[in-house]
Amino acid sequence: MNDFLKAKELLVDEINLVMIKDNEVLKSKEKGIAFLFSLADKNRYQGYSVADKIVGKAASFLYSRMQVKNVYGKTMSKKAIEVLKKYNIHVEYQIPVENIYNRTYTGLCPMELTVLNIEEKEEAFKALKDKISQ
Repeated sequence: MNDFLKAKELLVDEINLVMIKDNEVLKSKEKGIAFLFSLADKNRYQGYSVADKIVGKAASFLYSRMQVKNVYGKTMSKKAIEVLKKYNIHVEYQIPVENIYNRTYTGLCPMELTVLNIEEKEEAFKALKDKISQ
């Protein structure tokens, strides 16, 4: 079974993120992009296949920076799809949505607001880093 299929298969129950390359499998139960952000600052995830429960524009910039190969999102925003395609990452999703909202559904996710008007992955990474450190 290839890495991308395996990643999608392992995205179950409380697992929110799966990243696979060869025999290395990373899984996270964390919500939000904090875990993903911690990985994006390391230059070692090039070529990984990813399955994620929720992929917004912020996460897509991080995946782009990491130079992953494939991203599957159970729920994926249209802006995330655009970013991933721009950086030549293979994209699959189950539920396309217009936006990713905060946990109380009272507005956009704060990370999405942070990158709303950004078009480049390094600029997005810096803006997210500043936001997370606040």
